[in-house]
Amino acid sequence: INMAKMSTAIFFAVFAFLAVCSASSPSPVYVEQLDGNVGVSVSAGLGMEFAVEGKRWMVTGPPAVHSGGVWKVGGEDFQPGQLHHTRGKDSLGDYTRLAVQWSDSEGPAFTTSALLHVELGIVRLRMKFERTFNNTSLVDDDSVVYSFPTLKRKNFDEKLGYFTYAGNMAWYGRSGVWGEGIGDARDGEEKVHFKKSNENLPYGKSGGFPLILFREGGAPAVVISPSSDFMIASAAPWSSSKGDEYVGFGVLGGVDTLPAGREVETILSFSSPSSRSSSHHSGFGVNSAMLKWGTSLRKMYNKKTDYKDADLTSNYLGFWTDNGAYFYYNTEEGKSYTQTLVDVMKNAKEEGIPYRYIQLDSWWYYQGEFSGVKNWTAKVDTFPEGLFPLWQDTEMPFVAHNRYWALDTDYAKQNGGKYDFVFGQPPNFRPSWHSKIGRGGRPSGVPHSAAFWDYLMSTSKRWGLATYEQDWLDTTMDSLPQLASDWQLGRDWLVQMNDAAQKNGISIQYCMPYPRHFLQSLECQAVTQSRVSDDYQPGNSQWKIGFTNLLAHAVGLAPFKDNFWTTTTQPGSPYTKEEPNPLVQAISSALSGGPIGIGDGLGYSDAQLIKSLCREDGLLLKPTKPATAIDSSFSDSAFYPDKNEQIWYAYTEVGQQRFSYVFVTQLNNSKSALPIPAELRHYCDQLEEKNEEVCYVSIDHSHTLSALRTQPSVGEVDKAEKEGHSGLHAYAYAPSSRHLLHLPSDYDMVNFTLWQINPRLSPGFVLIGEPDKIIAVSETRFKSIEEGEEELRVNIEGAPFEKVTVRFADVR
Repeated sequence: INMAKMSTAIFFAVFAFLAVCSASSPSPVYVEQLDGNVGVSVSAGLGMEFAVEGKRWMVTGPPAVHSGGVWKVGGEDFQPGQLHHTRGKDSLGDYTRLAVQWSDSEGPAFTTSALLHVELGIVRLRMKFERTFNNTSLVDDDSVVYSFPTLKRKNFDEKLGYFTYAGNMAWYGRSGVWGEGIGDARDGEEKVHFKKSNENLPYGKSGGFPLILFREGGAPAVVISPSSDFMIASAAPWSSSKGDEYVGFGVLGGVDTLPAGREVETILSFSSPSSRSSSHHSGFGVNSAMLKWGTSLRKMYNKKTDYKDADLTSNYLGFWTDNGAYFYYNTEEGKSYTQTLVDVMKNAKEEGIPYRYIQLDSWWYYQGEFSGVKNWTAKVDTFPEGLFPLWQDTEMPFVAHNRYWALDTDYAKQNGGKYDFVFGQPPNFRPSWHSKIGRGGRPSGVPHSAAFWDYLMSTSKRWGLATYEQDWLDTTMDSLPQLASDWQLGRDWLVQMNDAAQKNGISIQYCMPYPRHFLQSLECQAVTQSRVSDDYQPGNSQWKIGFTNLLAHAVGLAPFKDNFWTTTTQPGSPYTKEEPNPLVQAISSALSGGPIGIGDGLGYSDAQLIKSLCREDGLLLKPTKPATAIDSSFSDSAFYPDKNEQIWYAYTEVGQQRFSYVFVTQLNNSKSALPIPAELRHYCDQLEEKNEEVCYVSIDHSHTLSALRTQPSVGEVDKAEKEGHSGLHAYAYAPSSRHLLHLPSDYDMVNFTLWQINPRLSPGFVLIGEPDKIIAVSETRFKSIEEGEEELRVNIEGAPFEKVTVRFADVR
């Protein structure tokens, strides 16, 4: 008998049973109202129904556990005890705790509980094992070995959309209509008995959380994700032969033991009604729910922004040599990397380009088996004297790339080194896969030694390391089965890395992370930044970062778009491609609120464009809140998948005033007006209540930056809405209007607009900001605003002797 096949079949039978037991909801024994618009009904076995604005959105089923080769389910194999009701307080504030202990013939088995943070609109669901369960693993290590909470995919009162993050950089998200056409994301022999569909929900190691559900339009919304054990957590969709569909949250299918005393948690974050929203997550949709979700998790794990705020590479302009850059495995003709980089820095100084660091990619260190890291030191044929002389010559610290560790790495005890490593290879790996990247992985290892990381960081600090870039996180996760079976290995690997970096004053960038890595950064103060899109190549579309920016920002990371070219044609590069619109790349980078890396060849930089991104000392000019896709874009991706529009919203806060940015491109030709982002509408409504005004300022970035310089310093501004996008126009806010502005129908990557929406300040002026900067009003330049009856005072900061031009519009 194929027990693995049988156990999985039993699992699906269990979930068919869940449909039966929750088809008719039992009478609730506890009812609560969360944050004004979410009703929670709880039955005796902690079965829960969530109703949003009176409409049922989610129904949970009983818990289930795989052990001894079979699935056992609450209500059949396990019986619930009495529902206990207590109150408490933790880092998130006051909560009500509901708990049920489940037992079988062997005694207590596990306890399920719910912590209801009523005022926050947050629910935390926990499963604690009262005894040890053995032989829990499944053939599919992307599955789950227990399920709590278990969410039904049907049995709700209105049509919902979903969006979930997945894939490397979390950039390959999936969206659709919740409950329609969702099956397994991968094929597997053990699942052939069950209904498949064409549209699939990603799950397991590569994604499936956070999962966002929303009404058409993107509001209201709820976010669901693990809130503990991020590196071993999983969420898996299941379809029974009867067509019943579920998503179960638990831990990865490779885990073979559920130890007594272990408790795992899942969090649900509901968007707040506008009346209760703070300035940091105002509105009532996807953005609101995600930012509240992230704020709550950062409070739980005490993830602060201090390290990110002080991080050189997150906040200053850098020169990059990674994939897509001109000098990726490429130097000046006849010159070494040392000579090339010295020449680049010399030229930058002559052009007034204020680089503050250099990124070194995988070309700089020794590689071993399957192209993994053999020794993380400078290759003699690349840097004969090491990196210290280059640091001295250029006065530039380094972001240094690293990847997965090779089987023959010099540091491992298995190879005569000093440190503990864990090695493995993907199941059914074949040597012919040696060039395969991504899903499936390759034989490699991870350090399992705090001493190793302290050695690596401390010795690297001596040659100028500022930021350690851990790349190939997805491949490492896919390569080692132990990372899907060991409760602690994944966490230990990343926490030990973090602790050593923090001890040595080094920051960390995650590259090619899965969504779980974003969440794991909550425990890692030194992780300040993460890539949020695929590798740049001249002309590709990886600048579309609106969706992933939201994830990174929510968990407190600076989003990095990757390097880009600032001119169209750069002869002698490793690529036979051109960059059709460097300005789009620059705007995306500026709006990201994260690191900015230039990847130009020597002599091919547009110095004026680069200077529009930063102060004279290289400090990046950033918005307070980075650009994220607006709520309706999430909704359109689910309900109208043929749309590919890019509408992002960002803002800078100076004191009590907000200066907003709306980036618009690739609109559907049938759309003639731009929806108002929920956060912007909420802010404008607040101004309207105070009898204050807001003006819409159009900055035309259609082709060149020259349009930025056509604005009058003080001039007559037409308050009547009108078509056209050149020069400066301002528009009075109309609360009854559902749209911001009329738009042309030819928006594409060349035709786009960055709208700036600014408040009217006393005694009747609009602060336009810096006319030669992409983020005209940035938090790094503008520090305070003092309004008076007859004067307006704006306080700014700059580099020593820097000349700053600031413009205003007279709207009196």
